[in-house]
Amino acid sequence: MKNKLLAFLSATIIVASNQLFAGCCAPCAPTCYSSDPCCPSNWYIAASGSVAWHNHQTFVNDLASSKREYKIGGGAAASVGYIFDICNLWDLRLEGEVLWRRNSLKNFSFNTIGISTPISSSGHTQDIALMANLIADIPLACDWDLYLGGGLGVSFNQLSLTQPTTPELDGGTFKSNTNLFAWQLMGGFSYDVCQNIALTAGYRLFGTEKPKNASGIKANNIPLTQSIDLGLRFRL
Repeated sequence: MKNKLLAFLSATIIVASNQLFAGCCAPCAPTCYSSDPCCPSNWYIAASGSVAWHNHQTFVNDLASSKREYKIGGGAAASVGYIFDICNLWDLRLEGEVLWRRNSLKNFSFNTIGISTPISSSGHTQDIALMANLIADIPLACDWDLYLGGGLGVSFNQLSLTQPTTPELDGGTFKSNTNLFAWQLMGGFSYDVCQNIALTAGYRLFGTEKPKNASGIKANNIPLTQSIDLGLRFRL
C-alpha cells in the first residue's frame, strides 16, 4: 500500500510539473510578453566556475631582473544583470559582477649579471574584482546564442611570496594588497534549457594594470589571466 501511494504521488507530481512548466520550458518558445504568466523578468542572476591560466611576470631594472611563473589555477564569478531589447533578435545585457581568480606560484628565478638563479619559493597571486559588463547575445539556432562582451572595473590584487632571503625579498616573505584598474573580454555560447534558465560556456581574458614588486619596480608586462568558464544564468 505504501509503495502504491508513493507511486501515485510521484506520478501526480510529474504530471502537474509538466502541465505547469510545459509552456515555460517549451523548446524554441516564441517571444513572451508581460501578460504571459511564464514570462520571466528582465533581471537575472548568474554564476560560473573557471579553470584559469596566468601569464609569466618579469620585473627588470638596471642591475637585475626577476621572473615569476604560475601554475594553472581556478576561479569563480557571480553577477546580477538586466536584459534590454528582449523583443529584438539581439539582446543586450548590462551587469555587475564579482570575479575571483587565484594562481599558485610555480617557479621563481632571479637574474643578475646575466646569470639566472632558480629559487625555491611558494606563494600565489589572487584577484577579487568588481566589474561592470556589457554583453550582446546573438541568436544562432533554436535555443542557442553566441555572447560577446567586455567589462571595466577594479581588482583588489593580493600577492604572497615565501622563500629564503633573496635580493628581492627582505626576510624571505613578501605580501602586498594593491588596488588595480581591471578590464576583461569574454565570448562563448549559451543554451536555453527553459525561458528562464541558460547554461553557458565561454572564454575570458582578464587583465589589470602593471603591479610593482617588493623593490617598487613595475612589471614589464601586463598581468593577463585566460580562463574557460562554465556557468548557469537564471532569469528572475
